Amino acid sequence: MITHEELMRYLDGELPPERARAVEQAMEQSTELRRDYAVYSRMKADLESMGERMGEAGAAWDTVSRAIARPMGWILFVTGAVVWLAYVVYAYLTSAEAMWMKLATSAVVVGLAMLLLSALLDRLRDLRTDPYREIQR
Repeated sequence: MITHEELMRYLDGELPPERARAVEQAMEQSTELRRDYAVYSRMKADLESMGERMGEAGAAWDTVSRAIARPMGWILFVTGAVVWLAYVVYAYLTSAEAMWMKLATSAVVVGLAMLLLSALLDRLRDLRTDPYREIQR
């Protein structure tokens, strides 16, 4: 008796030669088995063509993303960060806190910003010299 799983494994070429011959002999004798094989074969072809079309759609989205979404995202991010930073600086400078507390807070923030900026610059430098940067993951 040939199971549906075994028939699918035969379709994918995963059966050992002696078992594949047994499946072929069973298909010669059973119209139902040949029908199931034809259905599975068509499903496999449909899934493979669907995968190819999905790959094309992904390539189209990558193009749109590079051309529109990423630049617009950076513009919105930078604009929002500048406005937010201006407000924070204004509120910070006009607050009633003691000057030593303002200086200590400023030192922490500036030190953190310098660490972040140096890490980003290192990453950018590494990206420029990365021999695998053109390979999609």
